[in-house]
Amino acid sequence: MKKQYSYTVLRYIHDITTEEFINIGVVLYSPQEKFLSAACTNKYGRLSRMFFDVEGDRFKQVVKYIQDQINELGGRIHQELEFEKLPDSVNKIVGKILPPDDGSLQFSDAGKGVAEDLPETLDELFVRYVAKYLEKSDLRSRSDEEVLKSFKKEFGEKGILDALKPFKVESEDDEHEFPYAWKNSTWHVLQPLSFDLVDPESIKRKAHTWLGVGHSLLRPEEVKKKIREGVTLNFLLGAPKEQKLLNYFNKAKSILDKMPCEHKFVHEEEASAFAEEIKKDLGSH
Repeated sequence: MKKQYSYTVLRYIHDITTEEFINIGVVLYSPQEKFLSAACTNKYGRLSRMFFDVEGDRFKQVVKYIQDQINELGGRIHQELEFEKLPDSVNKIVGKILPPDDGSLQFSDAGKGVAEDLPETLDELFVRYVAKYLEKSDLRSRSDEEVLKSFKKEFGEKGILDALKPFKVESEDDEHEFPYAWKNSTWHVLQPLSFDLVDPESIKRKAHTWLGVGHSLLRPEEVKKKIREGVTLNFLLGAPKEQKLLNYFNKAKSILDKMPCEHKFVHEEEASAFAEEIKKDLGSH
């Protein structure tokens, strides 16, 4: 069911006369659903490059305070009985936390919309108005190779790196070489995938690309014809560092779950346990 909401963008305005500003947060509010939540960034690298005299520590403290106060108020609105009518606009309610004035932090005029999932909509608005403008020095993509390094370190410490070999899979119209593989009764291939990307839409596109690779190379009939022993595909996953992109990461995994072959997700924090698992498997064969 679609839910009505209003939202406002928190801006840092360095000079009120020039009205130059940078978006640093978003607040979404729906009185009907008793929902109020804020998503902000306290990264000030871009601010420092544009305005040389920004006090970084002070900026971080104030932004955190505003976000915490709004989210705390949102929690009370959601949990408490409604003794008085809630404000009908997001600007009225955020004005309780940050009254309108000529200060450097100001909220924009309200925008409106309808959505089925309000937390997800907040994430999308944050990406649209804030995250996409963060410079690469503040928010940087990692490559598949960078994700693989954390796994290689564990493979090396467990003494199994030399036992893992590249493995090439071919079909009539496609091919791909996986960097590492080992075999017991079936082949186990490893593929690093970094979803620690700047653009949220790139996260989903990358998952769709790999789903296409799976259908091209690893359909059961193709595996039976080309490899015979069967294949289990282990995705070595690098998650986004930005909290607000984790929703897109979960969607990417949901897309990859449609792979036509046996597959497994291994996150970076599971690298040590996974290396130990491979070591035991190699030792038993």
